[in-house]
Amino acid sequence: MATDKKRVQISMTEEIASKFDELTEFYGLSKSGLFAVLIREDYERKGLEEK
Repeated sequence: MATDKKRVQISMTEEIASKFDELTEFYGLSKSGLFAVLIREDYERKGLEEK
């Protein structure tokens, strides 16, 4: 797992932002942590290789 982190900024609707916040609380993850989990799971579902 890479230790270097890149800062990114995203925009989303209020509705999606609210749902995202609910998920971070539900899973007990930071926003960055949840975003990473969602990306990894999508890669796995689609059978893509991680770099």
